[in-house]
Parts: sequence; structure tokens; C-alpha cells
Amino acid sequence: MQDFFYRVKENPQFDGNRCHPFCCDVTSDSLTNYVAEASADLATVIFCLSAIHPSKMVAVLENIYSVSEILLTVSFAYTENTNCI
Repeated sequence: MQDFFYRVKENPQFDGNRCHPFCCDVTSDSLTNYVAEASADLATVIFCLSAIHPSKMVAVLENIYSVSEILLTVSFAYTENTNCI
């Protein structure tokens, strides 16, 4: 995933004033360390939610919600066969 993160930033069309990509462990890192509270209007969670243990899912969604504005769009890719749990 970090490879994707660096490739996004190296793209000549990348605008750091409009987009703030970063990598973190959403199960243990507070997203407010990376994004101001209640400031995000889009979260892209790539192959992430299917890899989170069900006991941590509520905390993860609360973590995402902590940086969201009133309405947050969460865009994610999901697969049931990641063999991560």
C-alpha cells in the first residue's frame, strides 16, 4: 500500500492542496494525527475493511467518523477471501 501512496504523490497531476494521501494502521493510529478533526469529506479505504477483525470494526468506523464532516463518503474495495483474519 505504501507503494501506491508514493506513486500518488509522484504523479504530476497530484495537488497537495486538494488531496492528503497517507498510510496508517486504522485499528491503532488515531486518524486525527493525520487529518484535522471533522475536516474530511471523502475517505478511500482500499482492501482494508475485509482485513479488520470484527471485534475492532466499530472502533475503526468511529476512527474514520472522527475526521469526517457532517456527511462523509467512504469509498472502499471489499473482498471476502483476503485470508487476513
